[in-house]
Amino acid sequence: MSRHKHDECHLPLELIGEILARLPVRLLLQLKTVCRSWKSLISSHDFTMQHVQRSAQPRLAYNCSRRIPMGATNYGVYVLNCSLPSLLYDEQQTRTKFVPLPEAMNRILQFSIEGSCNGLLCLSHGTPNLILTLFNPCTGATSRTAPTEHPSELGKSIYYGFGYDTLHDKYKFVMGSGRFNYLTTDQCGAKVCTFDATPSWKEIEHPVFPYSIQNGKGKYASGTLNWIVYDPTKDVVVGRNKLLEHREWFILTFQLEKESFGRLCLPIKNNDITHLDVPRLQVLKNRLCVSFQPLYTTTPCTYLWMMMTEEEYGLEKSDWTLLFTIPHGDGIPQQIVPLYISEDDLLLVYNPLGYSDRSLFVYNLHNGILSYPLLLSTKVPDGAFDLYHESLVSPSLFL
Repeated sequence: MSRHKHDECHLPLELIGEILARLPVRLLLQLKTVCRSWKSLISSHDFTMQHVQRSAQPRLAYNCSRRIPMGATNYGVYVLNCSLPSLLYDEQQTRTKFVPLPEAMNRILQFSIEGSCNGLLCLSHGTPNLILTLFNPCTGATSRTAPTEHPSELGKSIYYGFGYDTLHDKYKFVMGSGRFNYLTTDQCGAKVCTFDATPSWKEIEHPVFPYSIQNGKGKYASGTLNWIVYDPTKDVVVGRNKLLEHREWFILTFQLEKESFGRLCLPIKNNDITHLDVPRLQVLKNRLCVSFQPLYTTTPCTYLWMMMTEEEYGLEKSDWTLLFTIPHGDGIPQQIVPLYISEDDLLLVYNPLGYSDRSLFVYNLHNGILSYPLLLSTKVPDGAFDLYHESLVSPSLFL
């Protein structure tokens, strides 16, 4: 009789998977010990990727600009992180604590975040040649190291990026440089590292159109890496000075599946807004976004556009929509960098010109209310932020 009741309460494995995919990583690691079927389910690749897509535990990581004491003798941690909900929802007026990455990474005396994807951070360390390491902050798992190989004939515009090739189920790191000569169309090379059983580099075809990189760190979205660039052949020159606000900006994009470059038009051109500042790329709600801030205007504001269709990524013409406009003033600084949008439209913003606990703030897109989260640290570093979600992805699976 009791066995019959037990059978009636038994849930299909598919339904169990749906429930477990909504749980945090720490709890899932404990639940792997419940039974063999749960351990097999939670350890499977399909469940891991399903959990990544449904992860609701975002965290914010950043590089420290100086060594942060972790005790009487330990000064070796250069990356801290914190929970995003603690920054967005500060109802109890408690200070948000930024903590170092797990102790397993403390052996690296100095390292930087080169990108994040599916819960993995791509870290680099060492000089003069950098060494790449994939690292899961939630599980503490690390990959084998992969020495970087700079492209030949490095120019002034160096770019790099880390992302996921969905088709081949591979994580890749791209590094290259573009140098334009006004007498010739001389271009430098590019290489891609595939994290596999034996991480390997190979040369890839480089763009033939002229461009110069504004920010070397690429943004990953929907299987592509993206950088803000400009066409140096169309700079407006007055005297000896190039006018920044009249540059022709566009997006250099790299498709990780095809390992090919392309270009994307921006949703708004310089001629549409007089004196345009440098556009900024972000990834919000898993979509590529670009923000604009007009210069020398009586009504300063920030426009943020979002790419709407994933099929458009990597194509020269794409469908953009204006997501919001934030007027400056009333506490809103003139230089802002959107970092994250919650489901209830709370926007976490970084102010690169801010000081101390005024570097980060929360803006309510519904009512325009501005608030500053309470920070336990006394100084937020210079904007090297990366967003990642809790994930079971193990770097060792690809090596």
